[in-house]
Amino acid sequence: MPSPSGQGVKHYSMGLCQSLNILQDVAGLWALEEAGKKYLALQGHEDLFFSIATHEWMQAFPTDAPRAYAVIVLGGIIAALAGATQIITKSTHEAEGIPTKEANADGVRATRMAIGLMRSRLPASPEVMEEKRIIMKEACAILDKALEMGEGDPVVGALRSLQAGVLDIPWAPNRHVAGKVIPILDAARAVRYLHHAGLPLDNEVLDYHREKIREREKKEGRPVDFEAAIQDVTEVSQMLKACGYENGH
Repeated sequence: MPSPSGQGVKHYSMGLCQSLNILQDVAGLWALEEAGKKYLALQGHEDLFFSIATHEWMQAFPTDAPRAYAVIVLGGIIAALAGATQIITKSTHEAEGIPTKEANADGVRATRMAIGLMRSRLPASPEVMEEKRIIMKEACAILDKALEMGEGDPVVGALRSLQAGVLDIPWAPNRHVAGKVIPILDAARAVRYLHHAGLPLDNEVLDYHREKIREREKKEGRPVDFEAAIQDVTEVSQMLKACGYENGH
């Protein structure tokens, strides 16, 4: 079945939430741009402006301003290193609720300062390019399967793959998403699959993630499990407490 023709302005934007691991976030944004352009071209959409957006930390935020600003500034650094077209900023009020316009403006200023201080993009080292290659393999495996299930139609493919769990995200807020994928952080605090559920990933990809998880287990001297995955979600908001630095001490 042919895909529907595009409508609206000739501008397509794709975004990726930050994990706060610089290498993985930059590799992910580079892969996002490559995969986005590739699959738009396959659908016949090449004559358009394509942009990539990076979303600053989307999980539990530190409750105090100094630590929150550290997260915000790191978000700006990641955007600059990746050469992102857009950045969705955060504020120091994220842990409390809806931020004031003043807090939002301060978050934008902090992010802009971080970007202004950066003078170059991240070098394309073997490590970042290998991470990008793995991310591309993951993205292409999922998208190819979804398009196959939709007989070439991306809308039908998205619906069918969501229903089958082929297209899935962890901790899904939407009840129509399976939410069976479980992420875990590795020793470098990059995101890996503890349980990949129905994602159509090959053995090379899965072995790559397992090896990264084993490195964390070796470093910490204990196996990582579902409880560790739960703790990882709030790690950034709780950081420094265990070191005795809470409240400035």
